[in-house]
Amino acid sequence: MSSRLIIALIIMLLAPGVQAHNFVTGKTVTPVYIQEGGELLLNSDDEIHYQKWKSTQLAGKVRIIQYIAGRKSAKKKNSLLIKAV
Repeated sequence: MSSRLIIALIIMLLAPGVQAHNFVTGKTVTPVYIQEGGELLLNSDDEIHYQKWKSTQLAGKVRIIQYIAGRKSAKKKNSLLIKAV
């Protein structure tokens, strides 16, 4: 049996145990913290730098957060989401 087939079978067996977050009305979601490369900021010299980011900064606000791949190959996939927003 090839290693790819074995890996595929293992993933299929483990997949039901993986769950996304269930949103519940009136309850807060689990906080998210990004230590490296979090928020992009443009300073007065037109230079981009990053700062740590945490979702608790958004308390009481409705936001759409896009955490997407920055690869050229992902550009087409991301463009539909960006266009929809």
